[in-house]
Amino acid sequence: MRLALREAVCGRSVLLLVGSLVIGALCGERGMAGVEGFFVTPFQGVLALFLLEMGLVAARRIGDLRKVGPFLLGFGVARRWCTGRWGCWWATGWA
Repeated sequence: MRLALREAVCGRSVLLLVGSLVIGALCGERGMAGVEGFFVTPFQGVLALFLLEMGLVAARRIGDLRKVGPFLLGFGVARRWCTGRWGCWWATGWA
């Protein structure tokens, strides 16, 4: 338990994300202008490539859906229905 908590708080990906946020906050607008062409401009292109890859992975695994299809479909519908009902209850009762 302690190892999992430590990894969730101090893992490499978390430290990289928090470190980049701190560096961005310290650099401010002027620092962002210098690196905008490297980080901001190519974002949409990289996002399109990522989504294309996710679509290809999903298409490759369509055969797995035939094996677990009814369960997966039932779970997906039931889970969304339950969490949607919970969200509506929470929003109206707790807000």
